[in-house]
Amino acid sequence: MKLKIDIFTDYVCQFCYIGKREIENAIENTGMQEMVDVHYHSYQLTPDAPTEATTLFKPFAYAHFGRPKDQIDAMLDGNVERAKGLGLKYDFDGMFYTNTLMAHRVSKYALEMGKDKAFNERLFYAHFTENKFISDAETLGDLGAEVGLDRDEIIRVAEDNNAYLKDVQDDINYANQIGVRGVPFYVFNDQYAISGAQPNEVFVNLLEQLKTELNLKEPLKVVGDADDVCGPDGCLI
Repeated sequence: MKLKIDIFTDYVCQFCYIGKREIENAIENTGMQEMVDVHYHSYQLTPDAPTEATTLFKPFAYAHFGRPKDQIDAMLDGNVERAKGLGLKYDFDGMFYTNTLMAHRVSKYALEMGKDKAFNERLFYAHFTENKFISDAETLGDLGAEVGLDRDEIIRVAEDNNAYLKDVQDDINYANQIGVRGVPFYVFNDQYAISGAQPNEVFVNLLEQLKTELNLKEPLKVVGDADDVCGPDGCLI
């Protein structure tokens, strides 16, 4: 038995990348890498964001966040520092205000290919660190190829507006059903939830609690020579 962790996330969410690293560190700190089964779910914070690389994030924030520029800068600077403490680099100066539907659809293809976790990490890094526009088919193809996916197939999926659309919509509908109003949002074994990029200790405490409640144990470690065995297909000689 493994602990199921469902994570609702959006690739342009500042706290989602931070929260991703926080929970990854917590899983490692508790030694539960082999005891958890992590599932990422799509969520769109701004479905009306542009699908073309026309708008930078900072000017958009100044115009639409309803706060003075110095307050917005202070908030962003704080997130830069928190990200830095987790080994992440945020570059808000060149970052785009981006629609993420195409990226989410392609992520479902990556999931089908068993590369979703690597692709998710690559998308976050591309957006926050490299200032790449992740609502572009060619860009997504390049990023996917870096993690072992077929570039041409990614471009085909990205350019087909219906490809994996239902999978993304199902995630968003599920999020709405369970009361998700913002991301990141974490659901543990359909029993407990954590909202927001909480500090490492919040995740550690809940993971330790569930480890005890569910009596989770590490998989058996096989030692010695495993060649002299018989199985459904016969015996090794």
